[in-house]
Formats: sequence, C-alpha cells, structure tokens
Amino acid sequence: MPSGESGGYIDEGDRIAYFSCHDGKLTDFHRESLPQGQWVVTTQPAATVGRTLMVVFRVRPVAGDSSVPTEGFDFSVTCRTCPEPRPVVRGHVVLTGARAPGAPGYSVTFSGQVAFPVPGSWFTSPYDAPIKVR
Repeated sequence: MPSGESGGYIDEGDRIAYFSCHDGKLTDFHRESLPQGQWVVTTQPAATVGRTLMVVFRVRPVAGDSSVPTEGFDFSVTCRTCPEPRPVVRGHVVLTGARAPGAPGYSVTFSGQVAFPVPGSWFTSPYDAPIKVR
C-alpha cells in the first residue's frame, strides 16, 4: 500500500498463518487453527480506525455441509463496546479461495473491504466473531 504497509496469509489447510509488514519489516506473524465446521474471522491488516482493510471469513466445512455459501454474502459488524446507538459497518464478501473438496485441509475463504469509524470490540454477523479495533 502507499503507506508502506502490506500483509497477507498462508493457508496451511487446518491452520492459517497471518503476517503484516511496515516499510519492509515484519510487524506481526501468528497462526490460528481452523477447526472443522467453525468459521474464523480475521482482518488484514490489523483493524485500525479509519483504515480500509479486508475482513476475511474462513471455514473448513464438515463433509456433506451444504450451508457454506458458494459465491459470497453480505455481512455487518457491530460495535459492542460503544454507547447506544451502536455503530454498524456493512460490507459484502466474495469467494477468494478454496482448497479442493476431499483434499487435506479443505477450506473456503471469503473477503471484503470495510473501514471502522471508532475503536472498540466489534462482532460480525453472520458467523459471530470478535474484531478488536484500535
């Protein structure tokens, strides 16, 4: 990005490794497990007020689960630590990657962009997950 920030992820099947860089230096690296049947929601880069970022939804479907969207879906993120009326950010995610069904670590990834107006603890819908905004 023009600000000197970059980041991404490495899909390891049952785990996802995330990294963020600033001016060519690694600023964050961590792995998260991707349990089968449970959605994991993250941001890339880390959520900061006023910065446009990617919200990434990932799932490793259980065999025979037909509830995983095939193309994309609308989502909202609500600040749970803000006073009423609580701000809500809305977005749309599209399918950005999938490991083949039957392959080890089969997973599906969706992502879309949003910007958060205030710091706090935010929660996504659908697939309720927390996002910490600084």
